Amino acid sequence: MTPAQFQRTWPAFGGVLLTGITATVIILVDFKVPSIAIPAATMTFGVVVSGFAATQRNMLLTMHGSEVLAFAARTGYYRDILAYFMDGIRAGLLVTSISLFGFFTIIESFLWYIWLPCVVGGASLVVGVIARNEILVGRLVHHYLREQEVSD
Repeated sequence: MTPAQFQRTWPAFGGVLLTGITATVIILVDFKVPSIAIPAATMTFGVVVSGFAATQRNMLLTMHGSEVLAFAARTGYYRDILAYFMDGIRAGLLVTSISLFGFFTIIESFLWYIWLPCVVGGASLVVGVIARNEILVGRLVHHYLREQEVSD
């Protein structure tokens, strides 16, 4: 696996891993069915993450005269950044969808045992995608500033 492939896939791998760990813990420890507030809270989390990622993407798309944006396009970062922001939107909507399912079905205790690992995996995917996006944008800014120092 190349470093670029790893960078693109580690958030999903982390989400799957935490889903499995959570499912194992649920089997070993008998959790009680939570209140309806937990799916509502995770639904809010997913919607907020999707909104922020969409706002970041839209801001990036409107920065036509920006030197940093021109640098991103020239160095190949632009497509990656847009793709990563779209991943953030999708991950947030995934958590929202899982949470919406849980909101209406959490009363059934059997579904709780399915829902909890899925929402934990989805939330860890969101956190991983956000971290990956910030790392990429940080690299872009670092390379841009280094190029500015060299040209000065």
